[in-house]
Amino acid sequence: MKYKIIPDVKSIKYLKETFHFKNKVYLYSSNQKTLNKIGKLIDEKLNIEYEYVLKDNLKSKIIISNSPDTDLENKNTKNLDRPQSYDLSISKNIIYLSGFDETGLFYACLTFEQILSQIEDKLITCLQIFDYPKIENRGLMLDYSRDKIMKLETLDEIIQVMNIGKLNVLQLYIENTYKSEKHPDINQEDNTIDAGFIKDLEKKCKENHIELMANMQSFGHQNYTLQQAKYRELSESELFWTLSPALDETYDFINDLYSEYLPYFSSDWLNVGADETYDLGKGLSKEWAEKEGKGRVYLYHIKQLIRLADKYNKKIMLFGDILINYPDLMDEVPEDVILLDWDYDPKESYESTYKFGESNRKFWVCPGTGAWNSIFPRIDSAKINIHNLIRDGIKNGASGVLLTDWGDHGHYSMVSASFYTYIYTGSLSWEGLSFEEDKLNDSYQRIFSEGDLWLKIINKFCEIYRIPGIWSKNRCQCVISLFDEPLFGRTLIGPEPDDLNGPFDKLPENIPYVMEEKGHHLLRPIFKITDEQINNIENKVNFIEREINKVKRSLMKKEFIYIIKAFRVMIIKLRLGRNIRNHFENDFPDVNNIIDYKLQTEQLIKDYSELMLEFSAIWFKRSKQANLDTNLGHYADIISRLKYLVKWLDEQIEKINKDIEVDRSFDSYKTNDYKSLPTY
Repeated sequence: MKYKIIPDVKSIKYLKETFHFKNKVYLYSSNQKTLNKIGKLIDEKLNIEYEYVLKDNLKSKIIISNSPDTDLENKNTKNLDRPQSYDLSISKNIIYLSGFDETGLFYACLTFEQILSQIEDKLITCLQIFDYPKIENRGLMLDYSRDKIMKLETLDEIIQVMNIGKLNVLQLYIENTYKSEKHPDINQEDNTIDAGFIKDLEKKCKENHIELMANMQSFGHQNYTLQQAKYRELSESELFWTLSPALDETYDFINDLYSEYLPYFSSDWLNVGADETYDLGKGLSKEWAEKEGKGRVYLYHIKQLIRLADKYNKKIMLFGDILINYPDLMDEVPEDVILLDWDYDPKESYESTYKFGESNRKFWVCPGTGAWNSIFPRIDSAKINIHNLIRDGIKNGASGVLLTDWGDHGHYSMVSASFYTYIYTGSLSWEGLSFEEDKLNDSYQRIFSEGDLWLKIINKFCEIYRIPGIWSKNRCQCVISLFDEPLFGRTLIGPEPDDLNGPFDKLPENIPYVMEEKGHHLLRPIFKITDEQINNIENKVNFIEREINKVKRSLMKKEFIYIIKAFRVMIIKLRLGRNIRNHFENDFPDVNNIIDYKLQTEQLIKDYSELMLEFSAIWFKRSKQANLDTNLGHYADIISRLKYLVKWLDEQIEKINKDIEVDRSFDSYKTNDYKSLPTY
């Protein structure tokens, strides 16, 4: 039997014999923790008796035998010569798991676990595997600042998913969600992140050979902090976005935060962010920037961050979107600084990777999951982004990958909906240019219980975004529609998407990109979701619901059911709003018609209330209470608009009863400039 393995291995050779697990096996190693791990695995997968045998000479090795009298020398093992590499050798009488280091041995155990999940009758086909990662650093960054503060139990589940793809770096993106004793005003929530949380998380990470790196935005993205009265004077401008490098007090403030936060991390690295400094050189540092150049001002701040981080024995990494515009300043950045090349758009190639490669600087590539500003992640575009950015990164010498899973404007996406992209990124980062998505999917279906069902469900959700006009850069039409104004929502009255050729194509020349209010990026306009599109989406949601009903009960299933219900509520609201508009504009509705619309609207209020309760229940399962109010506010807004619609419909009934014509042009209908979610 040939086995499926995630990530696919560099070398595998099958032999003609089989190893047969007897009623008792003997486990040999020098490390009791490693023995415990493999013993637990044997018990869970095979339910047979085992006995530990500690041997001093088996560093980074585990040996499994049916016999207590075993020759422990493996004549078939490869000469492991690089970090994280491992060898898995199965012969007729003995199984060897060997690693270049303890991490390599851990990965050998993960691969062995996948093999055990596929065997029958306690028989394993004999084989020899040699494997190692193409990219040394393979990371995941979770957004801990756009509201969702996930519990340790959730992070533990995420760590297990990271293990499937052999990801080995974790960062929590922090703006102000750390509980600071020196600066309590930056975060007034009681249940966010503190020292105990970091200590417990690092312990879990170390157990799974994952490096937990410190992450703290130290330049831009300071909107919450800089709006607090105590810190307004540190703001570069009235945008209250960027810490000003023109003030010495800025560095006193940063030093205070570093002094509290950084000592809790054993990793040598701190991600300082430093991206999107939109207002730099436009406020307190304006004269300085005009005299020496904005790039020079930016570089000054980075050097100060390097100095401060060094006080706590940390080296820094930073997003490179600003520095890449000043290639002449690159040489002045110390060589041990890592530049992070981020881009979340689905492109054929990424010019930035070539620029970073030519600079001869250490850099990582940073794609995205496409989960933010969406009911379900934009996985199709995320896969293009992940694949091509990592591919170009490998070609140009990137030493790491950091997949970003953002939560803009409330982090209302479901946690488990991103899991597939974690595994996809891990597999691609490990395998390198030999990666094949079809192989990954075949392995996913073979290794995991119900894997075939989950792939069907994920792929059908992906089909929704293949409908022209539904996908959009940095957001999607569906989540906007879910919270759009009931009668004047942009997905009701926006431009028709007929001129689009495909979901990821550039817009036709006659349709301009737009800049949202408070936004800084050009985006596609909000298109109308047509009746044909609604029917298409509904058919896909019906298919997904049938498949999800076959899946065993779990929190992941609960999250996906919420997503299905969110799409259904979106569909109902779109149809109701369109029916009301069409009827009033093109006909003369009578009292019975309007009462029907009123009852449908009242039912929709109940639907949204139930959806909100379900969202809250999942939130409390996954995350701390902190910042839930942002999302409840989204629901409160749309429910308020629906209640207003009921009131307006009542007014139309009164007009008919008084023999007055209803408001067919909606002049009396007041939107109060409500525009749904912010998604800039």
